[in-house]
Amino acid sequence: MITDKYIIQCFQQVDQNLESCLQRFSLGPTQTVEVSDNDKLQLLQEDLLNIKAIVNKITDAGQDSVSQRYLTIDYDTILKVIKNLPEVQQDRELTQIEVIVKNAISEYVMLICYYTISNECLSFLPIAYDTRNYYQNVGDSKVKSLLYSLQNSPVKLFDFGNQVYAKIEKLNAYQSTSKLSLGSLRQFGYDIIEELRPQFRRAMMVRNFQLVGLPFESRRWASLMFDLPRALIRDELHKKTESLDQLANEYTSKLGRLISEFQKSGFNQDRADEAKLNALKRFLNLPSEGALSDVTKKTMIFHSEIKSMQIEKPGKLIRYWPTALLGLAYGPISLLYLWDARYRILQFFQENVVDFAKGLLYNWVYVPLKHVWATVRHDEDSSIAVMSKGTLDSEVNSLTRMIVSFVNENSGSPINDEVLIEKVQQGDLTKFMEIYETQLRHPIKNIVSGDLVRSLLIQVQKTKVDGSLALNGIDKMLQSQQLVFGVVAISPALLILYTTTVCLVRLIKLGTIWSNIQQYREKLSTSLNNLERILNYAGNEDDEKYLNQGLLTIEVCNVAKLGTLLIPKQRHNEWFRDVEEVADFKLAEEAKFKVINRIYHVYGRYF
Repeated sequence: MITDKYIIQCFQQVDQNLESCLQRFSLGPTQTVEVSDNDKLQLLQEDLLNIKAIVNKITDAGQDSVSQRYLTIDYDTILKVIKNLPEVQQDRELTQIEVIVKNAISEYVMLICYYTISNECLSFLPIAYDTRNYYQNVGDSKVKSLLYSLQNSPVKLFDFGNQVYAKIEKLNAYQSTSKLSLGSLRQFGYDIIEELRPQFRRAMMVRNFQLVGLPFESRRWASLMFDLPRALIRDELHKKTESLDQLANEYTSKLGRLISEFQKSGFNQDRADEAKLNALKRFLNLPSEGALSDVTKKTMIFHSEIKSMQIEKPGKLIRYWPTALLGLAYGPISLLYLWDARYRILQFFQENVVDFAKGLLYNWVYVPLKHVWATVRHDEDSSIAVMSKGTLDSEVNSLTRMIVSFVNENSGSPINDEVLIEKVQQGDLTKFMEIYETQLRHPIKNIVSGDLVRSLLIQVQKTKVDGSLALNGIDKMLQSQQLVFGVVAISPALLILYTTTVCLVRLIKLGTIWSNIQQYREKLSTSLNNLERILNYAGNEDDEKYLNQGLLTIEVCNVAKLGTLLIPKQRHNEWFRDVEEVADFKLAEEAKFKVINRIYHVYGRYF
């Protein structure tokens, strides 16, 4: 909680004061100690050690800022220690060492009581405000109010039946059933009507009807009877909202006053101790003459008093019994349908879940990763190609041999084969085209002899070589982009795996696979806005100041809690340190605004 840091500082201050007082006492003049006084000092030392054990437990829990567990304090031991504290008697005054230890124990006990009260208030007040908002939202919606009425109808009918049964029992106590008269029954009905009359009158007195009292027109009567059930529901919700609002504001003001008077009183001074004790008495509604033991006893039962208050939403059984009823009505038939279709369900699960997961991991994760790794290593088997390896070389060599043989046979002059081969490989077919042009002058003759057909077949081979060259260029382009294709092939599987991992993390951290981060961000933004608004508004009266102080402490707790859901875990200690400074009494209002600005500046990217 937000008060843990202050409590730990106070405990450390009391430890230092106790240690310094004991050192001064040990360095002072030696005093003779009787046997009985020695026994009393031994008992006092044991009591101090018992209190210190409780203090160490609270300190350890307060230093664990992430833990929000409820800490159980042994108040029986504390009451026993308070009872054993030495008192001034007529024939004897307290020794110096007894005064030192007694004052230290008293300060420890007051700090423990303050720790318990503040933590209890900071635990139940947010619940009270949340419950108030719940009833207010239900009352503002027609659908929600009707659903609320349906959910609570069994409880109300049961309570009404108990009231009627109690009245019948009361009626039977005065007169036996066999001797019931018409007048007694009439009186019994009048009593029930008189009890219901105030509720109907409250329902008539405003809300949606724009009238006071009973209407005279029939149209108004019909509208009244139609809207009366919802008016009764809204009246009940309005009463609960008002009572919770009054309760929350009352304890918020009391908490603000307790924090203001307790933390501003200082450390280890006689007047400060008296001011702290009086602050605890005022919060617990104890008389001014009450002792420290009375404060401890009242603090011990404060938790049970808080639990006895109706500050929670309707229970899950009340809210979900209609759903449970529908489940019981249609659940067995649905289970029978599911049992009859169990083999189809298993087959569907096998084909669409198990096989999908296996295929995803093997075909879309393992195989693409293997190809990417082979591409990086420049393996021969990893090349992407649209034509077989060596096809282009064999086709070019075949074309070269065809042209060299054809030119040698049809040329009138000797030909240098090496030069011709070099020119053909470079794409220069001038010698061949000259012979082809000559053959076209006598096409029929050359077709019959077969020379022109041979030329045409050579050109077909040349066209095939040109196509192979184009495909070879495409091959080189694909090979240069193999890594890109591999990453693209694996990206859908990585996206699915990333989404699954994020859903699992949300399920573990937030309790749901759907993202509530935006909702938490909006709540955190609202709490920070409330902090600035409360710091801007300084009440003129004490009650307003105490209420603002209590609201400020509650909002600081909300900000600290919401921040843990948005800020990385390794920065939680830093986050708690910065947020707690907003509620520090040592800082002025302007300094607190600077702290809020620092929070926005440092952690704004997480919001």
